[in-house]
Amino acid sequence: MDASQVRSLISAISQVPLHKDGVMWITSSLCLFNPHHALVFYDAKGNPVATIEICLLCHAVVVWPKRPRSYQTDFKQVDDLFRELKLPVFHTDAEFETYREGR
Repeated sequence: MDASQVRSLISAISQVPLHKDGVMWITSSLCLFNPHHALVFYDAKGNPVATIEICLLCHAVVVWPKRPRSYQTDFKQVDDLFRELKLPVFHTDAEFETYREGR
């Protein structure tokens, strides 16, 4: 991702401050969190410094390192960014299974 795309991702997952046990964890359903997308950020030496895991099926986000605040996520903005990056986007288990099976 370029710098503009990173800013877009941060903007998308940082819409409205919320707080839940000091962890950025937002979900709008009772799904078992099984993220289909994970983004890893590295420092100049190639060491991982942060991750964002996103489940577009249940609209859940987990970040590492844990943050003292959490935020609502603009999942349309995340979808748009993933499409720009040519990453697969699915919103149902059936869409994911179709993608996984290569159909």
